[in-house]
Amino acid sequence: MAEQVVCGNDVERLMTAIQKYLDAGYDEVYVGLIRSDQRGFLDFYSREILHRFKGEAARLPR
Repeated sequence: MAEQVVCGNDVERLMTAIQKYLDAGYDEVYVGLIRSDQRGFLDFYSREILHRFKGEAARLPR
């Protein structure tokens, strides 16, 4: 599974994976966590990932 899906908290690896979809023309990229700490997951993405995509429509659901 880990060979097909980017897992973990390696910021550069996560950003590279997301950027590939954006470069391919996708306008939405969904990420998820299969654990109970959803708030921690969203905080991590907000703090470490989303703000790096300046000019992209990076936002968290409300």
